[in-house]
Amino acid sequence: MCHLIFFAPVLALPLFWLLPSSIAYPVYGAVLALTAVVAWPVVKAMRRPHITGVEGMAGIRGEALTELNPHGLVRCYGEVWSATADEPIPAGERVRVVAVDRLHAQVVRYGRPI
Repeated sequence: MCHLIFFAPVLALPLFWLLPSSIAYPVYGAVLALTAVVAWPVVKAMRRPHITGVEGMAGIRGEALTELNPHGLVRCYGEVWSATADEPIPAGERVRVVAVDRLHAQVVRYGRPI
């Protein structure tokens, strides 16, 4: 139901049949302007990158709760994740998430490039 605002310009077209052009154009312009004001933040929000879920996990920082040799636990944004590292990482070390497969994170040492 909320998406009907995007149909407003189409629904306002009969104005040209009902009203003289000197009134229909300004009213239609106001409808277009209102639709643009509403649509602009919606389109802008839809183009933002994912910040939640598995897509948002890649690249975030965390902390190793246990030694990762190669498996262990890490904390990212207050959540505890099962993780795997290619090299041994001691507990308390900062890590960065490289990839997530279901509920398992692949991490590297924070200062190391991907």
